[in-house]
Amino acid sequence: MVSFIIISLLGFSQLIDTVPSPVLWYKADSFNDSLSSIYDVSGNEKHIILNQNLHFDDTLINYQNCLISDSVFNHVLLDYRIKDECELTVFSVYRPAADKNAWGIWSMTFDTAAVISISTQDIKDLSNETTIFADTTDNYSVINLLRQKWMHENIDSTVSELRIFGSDSLPYKGSFAEFMLYDTIMQKDDITKVYTYLAIKYGISIYQMDYMNSARDTIWNYEKNEYFSNEVAGIVKDTILNIDQKQSCALGGTSIMDIYTGNLEEKNLDNETVLNQYDFLIWSDNGNPFTFDQTDTLPDEYLKGISLRKWKMTRSGVTAPDINTKIKIAAPQLPDSTLLMLVINRETDYDFKTDSCEIIMPMNMDSTGNFYFEDIYWDVDRSGEDAFAFQYFDLAEYLANNNYSNQETDEDEEEYTQILEFVQNNPEVLEDTPEENEQDQAQEVNEIEELSYFAVYPNPTTGEFSIEIVLDKVTDGKISILDENSRVTEVISLNGSDRYMFNKRIAVKGCYLVVLETEQGKETVKLVVK
Repeated sequence: MVSFIIISLLGFSQLIDTVPSPVLWYKADSFNDSLSSIYDVSGNEKHIILNQNLHFDDTLINYQNCLISDSVFNHVLLDYRIKDECELTVFSVYRPAADKNAWGIWSMTFDTAAVISISTQDIKDLSNETTIFADTTDNYSVINLLRQKWMHENIDSTVSELRIFGSDSLPYKGSFAEFMLYDTIMQKDDITKVYTYLAIKYGISIYQMDYMNSARDTIWNYEKNEYFSNEVAGIVKDTILNIDQKQSCALGGTSIMDIYTGNLEEKNLDNETVLNQYDFLIWSDNGNPFTFDQTDTLPDEYLKGISLRKWKMTRSGVTAPDINTKIKIAAPQLPDSTLLMLVINRETDYDFKTDSCEIIMPMNMDSTGNFYFEDIYWDVDRSGEDAFAFQYFDLAEYLANNNYSNQETDEDEEEYTQILEFVQNNPEVLEDTPEENEQDQAQEVNEIEELSYFAVYPNPTTGEFSIEIVLDKVTDGKISILDENSRVTEVISLNGSDRYMFNKRIAVKGCYLVVLETEQGKETVKLVVK
């Protein structure tokens, strides 16, 4: 008698105390000092010896270690004796290399005719039936669950075997993070808790299932969040489930947004923040594209320029509202003169009315289009959830439509102050911004009619930079440099020339706007000082 269930979803540690122990458990964060083997943490000591085709590198899934097979890898044979009666449950976490063909994940051979095998595109069961669930192999992180039960199955010990990192007929290529095999009965809650452990740790959404903590409390309800069930990730501590996730990015670490505590480290293990037990912050989105509503006809009581992609933050745990989080979100598609604002509605109102929203300025921006927000606290009203999104704010357009206010100082000099009408988080100290591109980059804009060239370089800079302007005719005007608080730190006059060149230095790290003004209008370049 044979039955099976398979669930394949897009998208390690000590034993989980509240579920049956797996008989085999391999994970990429449990290895010897020489990185030549990974341990079987089930306690049965069926360790795996690695070779040059299966090794470690910098590949991660949501800041967690992976094994990588960057060339076709045939398989590893495991030391496991197949039972003639069994209820089998196998979890595996991997990210295969994209290919039109299938890669083998694992297989179990009983005799020359009876095989269970699973690939990135299909499954073959003991009745020799093949179920196809994908036409191609995509480069997505996956949590895969297979359950199968058999009774009185004939086992030929001369050919029986269990393979992983490949199957009986297919090799494997890609990343592999974890493999757990149970051959005892598992209850529904046990499966849900293991799924929760894997989903939070690897930032991979569970399809149409709840998330459950070790005390069997539901910490994220699918039915309640059906319309916000996309790209689920979280900051969570549940030591009984061996979860201590301090920084997360959905889609296995490839989504546009990271939320983290402390400093964003290369690996979650390197993050030294201490979370309290049973604190859970879990976020998810509505699945819409990260573009912005440009409707001009919205009534004044609604915020304009809100992203079509919206998120819900779900909180449980007594001290979770006290967790100081930070956000990094990638928006390289936006113009250089754009600011991205974080908008939080504590009433979980996705209309985002102006009188019920907190609007937070980015602490920093970088030249690759990332925006950084700090000192973000969630569910401060302890309602259990918050709504949040991002607001598109075009500074160049704002500056073009608004004049500076002039105030006389004691030295009879003009102080130019630009006031932006939004709430900000008033940073006192700017931290270094991580940059992937260290090359000098001249940023050009060409909206002023007589402007041929306007560049600020190097950008990003460690402090010293040049401003270069070339105009079609002799033009007067001024250059204003604004800091992240929209305060003008310097004004440079332009008189009697069609070419201008200035060498400048800024000592304080952060993001600045260099604004060129002539009688024709304004142009803006964003400058990052590291």
